[in-house]
Amino acid sequence: MGLEYCERKIVKSGLNGDVLRTSPNSLLSTIFGDTFILMVSGFNAGAYNMQLDVELVHKLQEKAIQPVFRLYGWQPWCVSVGYHQNHDHISSSECSKKGIELVRRPTGGRAVLHANEVTYSIITYCDNQQEFYKNIHTLLLGALQKYSSDITFEKNHHDFREFRRINPEMSKMCFTSSARYELKYQGKKIVGSAQRMYKNILLQHGSILLDRSHEKIITLMNNVVEDNKSTLLTRLRNTSTNLEEVTSSTVSWDDCAEQISSHVYSLLP
Repeated sequence: MGLEYCERKIVKSGLNGDVLRTSPNSLLSTIFGDTFILMVSGFNAGAYNMQLDVELVHKLQEKAIQPVFRLYGWQPWCVSVGYHQNHDHISSSECSKKGIELVRRPTGGRAVLHANEVTYSIITYCDNQQEFYKNIHTLLLGALQKYSSDITFEKNHHDFREFRRINPEMSKMCFTSSARYELKYQGKKIVGSAQRMYKNILLQHGSILLDRSHEKIITLMNNVVEDNKSTLLTRLRNTSTNLEEVTSSTVSWDDCAEQISSHVYSLLP
């Protein structure tokens, strides 16, 4: 990862990641406590990615590991539907035709096509979900503002029940609405996140979009007439963006994962 200059900050290695010590009363310590594992695990199949995150939750419950910050990708591309979402919102036959996997996430939220993106998961002890949601996005904001200082927080609360009532098709997709503290660029969502609590353990997932490939989810939706797909695509483009559009250049998975990792290291004592 090109992080040799940070070796002195590594406590030890574990689970194919670095165990790092935080500064007291720092942003990292508010999320992870005294130590955590930074794990850059590369590309894996959807079922493996979801299973690993749940296994990490169980290991933390057993106090067998420290809290975890994991960065990863998906190979092949994969649609994940939220824990409580109807699986029928996505066409399994269309996914199969296109070589795209379909899995259920252990976290909430709506359907995401995991294509060209950096996915993060954070598994940590938590006593205040909303505060952790803010702190985690503050950490990501510090990393992503390398690409543009115009990447900012969503400042408003949104009534998602009303949004789903008025926009039943749009509400099946994650990147059509933003929660408070999610990250946006010029009013468009660039990072989508979802949470789940396992007693006192938080699992938070998020997708950091690298290009527009996530828009192909429109072609995978069930019960959407062809005439409506172009309308949905236009609306999705009006509510979401990506790092390629932000920078007017290609941002690779390696570049983005390196930037996030380097930012984390820069916050260590």
